[in-house]
Amino acid sequence: MTAQDGATAATTSTTLPHLRCPRPPRPKKPKAGNPISFAVQKWTALPRVARTLQAVAVSPTVLVDSAPKRWVVYEPMALLPSGSFASDDWRVVLDGRLLGGDNDDGDLLAALWRGILDGLSAKSPQPLTHLAVNDGIPLNLPAGADGSGGGDNPTASSGEAAVVGGGDISTPRENILRSPSGLRILIGDFGPEEAPLARHPQPPGGSSGDHGDDNTSEEAISDEDFDRALWVSTKQNGIYQTWAPRWTMFSRGNVKEKARLLAFHDDQGSSSSAPGTTTTTTTTSRLLPLQGSTTTRPWAVDLYAGIGYFVFSYAKLGMRVLCWEVNPWSVEGLRRGARRNGWKVKVIRGKRDLARPTPDLVDDDDDDDDRIVVFLESNVEAARRLRELRSSSPGGAGFFNVLHVNCGFLPTSQPSWEVAVDIVRDTRGSWLHLHENVADKDISDRGKEIEKVIRSHIDRGRTLDDEDRSQRVALEHTELVKTFAPGVWHCVFDVYIGI
Repeated sequence: MTAQDGATAATTSTTLPHLRCPRPPRPKKPKAGNPISFAVQKWTALPRVARTLQAVAVSPTVLVDSAPKRWVVYEPMALLPSGSFASDDWRVVLDGRLLGGDNDDGDLLAALWRGILDGLSAKSPQPLTHLAVNDGIPLNLPAGADGSGGGDNPTASSGEAAVVGGGDISTPRENILRSPSGLRILIGDFGPEEAPLARHPQPPGGSSGDHGDDNTSEEAISDEDFDRALWVSTKQNGIYQTWAPRWTMFSRGNVKEKARLLAFHDDQGSSSSAPGTTTTTTTTSRLLPLQGSTTTRPWAVDLYAGIGYFVFSYAKLGMRVLCWEVNPWSVEGLRRGARRNGWKVKVIRGKRDLARPTPDLVDDDDDDDDRIVVFLESNVEAARRLRELRSSSPGGAGFFNVLHVNCGFLPTSQPSWEVAVDIVRDTRGSWLHLHENVADKDISDRGKEIEKVIRSHIDRGRTLDDEDRSQRVALEHTELVKTFAPGVWHCVFDVYIGI
């Protein structure tokens, strides 16, 4: 071996392969703290708060643990769940006699709510300016509620001064307008604590009563009242919805039903057998007419329009929609939401306009003008108005082809079913979407009962001219939207009526 070979060997023997030392495991990122818990913890450390807690024997840890951990954002408002800050310890601490008013630390309650709001804003794309607790929408108003609403815990913005259809104020009354009387405002200007409302809203789907000409609830509310209120919004299924939280409700649990309606005319529609549904065989075509076809664009009717919950699903499908609603705050929310979505909307309100012939109010041109038409009146007028439209149109019932009638009122929409049947009596095929709360064990039987009820309405309204034209009635589908209470489902029964 030469000296060169030896040198090469020596070099080779002393050259070690490059070894990568294993990196120490990365420490797990600490979970982001709950902003509400953090704000409460920081607040309890304020000197005056700490002294107060010690004086009333309340542990800061207990307050942090019992504070809400969840929230939902409807810009620019953050809404806390029902029961927030309602424990016995929190009730003691939030007693205004302990922490209210001016002191060395400023307004301590406002500091708490502001700290929570700042923490939630940091997690929101847009700054949040209002905070409230959603303590639920009562189905009934307490006896003697004046309907004025307002305050940090408004009692009832029902639009009723004393009676509905001659009722007695000494007994609880149905919350017809679904007023959010449980809204507990914590911080932020939600608008006037009181707003004028009319004396007699119409019961949905019921008798209009003897109220003379004073039968609209919007006349006492001005545009200035609307502009002074807080309006919030959210986006579901690509559709914006807008409402005034002090005066109207929003149910985010309906998002599933909205999506189902958007897909109703797909190849399979709602005929899937997904969990939470009960389906019978669908034998009717659900295909919508193509744009540009000679077939007239179909209409939808919503007898309980609200802020446009289901109205907007039909509008997004390209249908024109006729709506009925008795809450002027809901109608204004529907109007604002429709415009934000890019749809033209016409609101018909006031004694003078509502007294005009319906054909003067609804344009029968099949274009995009007035995609949505809202009547601020009782839905008992709906069937009459459809008859007027059909009788004045050259195309008759063929032009005002109502494909869907939505009856979305809980706990039951049954008072409106006869009106719904009258609306579709002259159409070739339509679906009624009937909402009702039903006990789990009764859903199947209730579906059969509903089919019989709808058939009886059809038979009762049949004339001699209709003897040769029988309409088929079929319960096509039952959708279980969400649980309303333990063992009780919010159901939607799809009833098809066709020739």
